Amino acid sequence: MTTSEITWLLTGVSAGVIVTVFVYLVAFYVHAYRDLRAAEESLAQVRKFAATGDWYLALAARNVP
Repeated sequence: MTTSEITWLLTGVSAGVIVTVFVYLVAFYVHAYRDLRAAEESLAQVRKFAATGDWYLALAARNVP
C-alpha cells in the first residue's frame, strides 16, 4: 500500500469512529431525556393525587389507620 492509500484508510476509519460515537451520544441523550420526561410525569401524577385528597380516601378504603 502506498502512503496515500494508508492515509485514506485511516481517514475513513477515523470518520467511522467519529460518526459511531456521535450516534451513540445522540441516542444516549434521547434516552436520558425520555427518562426525565417520564419521571416528571410520574411526579406530576403524585402531586395531583396528593393535592386532591384522594390519598386519604384510598387509605380509608384500605382500612389503614
